[in-house]
Amino acid sequence: MRLSNLIHADDSDHVSFCHNGHTYRIGECIGKGGFGSVFSVLGKPQLVIKKIPIKSSQHYQLIQKEIELTRVRLNHPFILRSFEFQYDSGNQTVYILYERIQGSSLYTHIQQWGSNQPPLPNAWLACQWHIARQVCCGLHYLHTQGFTHRDIKPHNIMVQNSPLHAKIIDFGLSHPSHENRGLGGSKTYNAPEKLDPAYPQTHAVDLWSLGCLLFHLFFYKTIFSHSKTTAFNKKEIAIIPTIHRRITQHIDALLTTSKPEVACVLPLIRHLLQLDPNQRPSAHEAHGYLQHNQPSGMHYTAFSSSDLH
Repeated sequence: MRLSNLIHADDSDHVSFCHNGHTYRIGECIGKGGFGSVFSVLGKPQLVIKKIPIKSSQHYQLIQKEIELTRVRLNHPFILRSFEFQYDSGNQTVYILYERIQGSSLYTHIQQWGSNQPPLPNAWLACQWHIARQVCCGLHYLHTQGFTHRDIKPHNIMVQNSPLHAKIIDFGLSHPSHENRGLGGSKTYNAPEKLDPAYPQTHAVDLWSLGCLLFHLFFYKTIFSHSKTTAFNKKEIAIIPTIHRRITQHIDALLTTSKPEVACVLPLIRHLLQLDPNQRPSAHEAHGYLQHNQPSGMHYTAFSSSDLH
């Protein structure tokens, strides 16, 4: 991986990148989190620089992998792109040049939607259906490129506010789809087969996570919280079928009690949350279902199947 020149690495206010003959200088801090800090780029409002302190060699390898995917191998409107990468070994810090999203995570949006009674429910539902289709598009592209994300959840979907545009982020756990890579991810969204180290992990682990994400998106709680069921864990593998049966029964009950604009997404969620990975629909099929079954009165233009390629 080519590294660009880093200037004044000991002072984040003077970090510069050279990329495609252009120099990008770091601006003000616009966000902080457990991962590190995000800075604006002077004169380039469409870009940001993320500063990440390195915690270990394994952490560095995960970041390298994500940059390799998002800078070189993946190029899609619903996947966040990175453009340059620099490691400052003296300060054990990585600087990454990303495209900028003027918005927040899908998780933040879900919390906001779930805590308020929307004055225009159809407009809010239109946003949810729109985002759901975009996530399916991005996930389908990732799978066609031979990769499994392995950590699909609302926290790893960034949503640009205007125009509404979702992008999948955080590819540190991604692997070629034929590789079995253990547990990882978030237990509330992890497919049950990830608990068995001998079971091959395919695209289907992302499809289970997609089902969990869609439930969270439309019902404002995780499937486990909403159904008052314990999430899967390695100590209770034997009761996974029992937990799964409770989840399925809960979804079936919601089919008759939820308003029609939301209930119509439940059959897709039920199919995505099947114990047998081979029975889960693909991201392409999930997108087709959402496009075909979106209720009338939703004002976002539906994507055609050509947008999946």
